[in-house]
Amino acid sequence: MRFLWLPVDDAPSPKSLRSYVERNAIALLSNWNRLAIDPPSRRWLGRAGSEKIRGSGLWNDDYVDATDAPEFRGVMRRLVANL
Repeated sequence: MRFLWLPVDDAPSPKSLRSYVERNAIALLSNWNRLAIDPPSRRWLGRAGSEKIRGSGLWNDDYVDATDAPEFRGVMRRLVANL
């Protein structure tokens, strides 16, 4: 799995850009109550985690049941374009 480190240089707070990116990225990537596009492997250690960790395929159970904001992908495009 590839990942990209995005510099989001603002102070941490519930209303910060970094919090917005975190919430929406988790919501976008979560498999919770959805057909898994890219399910975890059978040997993934998260299968021993909480119900939300097992069901989402992520190591975080915050925001896994949320829906990403409609404008989130545009925000991500702008952040990536500014690298």
